[in-house]
Amino acid sequence: MEEVIFVSGNREKIAIVKEIFKDSKINVSFKKIDCPEIQSEDGKEVAGFSARWAANKLGKPVLKNDSFLEIEALNGFPSFSAKYVEKWLGADGFLRLMKGIKNRKAKYLETTAFCKPGEEPIIFQAETILKIAEEKSGTHGWEMDNIFIVNGCKKTMANYPDEERLKLLNNDHYRKAKECLEKLD
Repeated sequence: MEEVIFVSGNREKIAIVKEIFKDSKINVSFKKIDCPEIQSEDGKEVAGFSARWAANKLGKPVLKNDSFLEIEALNGFPSFSAKYVEKWLGADGFLRLMKGIKNRKAKYLETTAFCKPGEEPIIFQAETILKIAEEKSGTHGWEMDNIFIVNGCKKTMANYPDEERLKLLNNDHYRKAKECLEKLD
């Protein structure tokens, strides 16, 4: 396989994929399309469904990524609906939800699915352990980076410029996808 389409409009995810695949024999192109997302608490099901749909629609092999945010003290909320809840609440809303809560542990789970048209997806996952900050801090990245502190860091992700910040996330799912795709015919 020589070419795959990464289906996303997220500039940060695109930057990460470009960096990881820069020395690969796989040519990755990028296309933003609206994919249907099923409602499931299983990231594998969500990413797999979207990847299968996109591959069949485009008639080409695709990579599709979906992210979940699970906050321990909120019983895993917002889970699969993180993208939508973030639009409603924003970082300030999450801080209001967490007011007075000592347990600030969270995890950011990313699932990347590779799929060829008419075939079943191959799934790759990675998680980043986080905590929710007490207050917003920093100027880099997207809004939620102002409240996410990656395990082992002292500052929110928004305090790191892009080249550092994007490396704070566990991007093994993309690396595993790259290794797999380089072995496929």
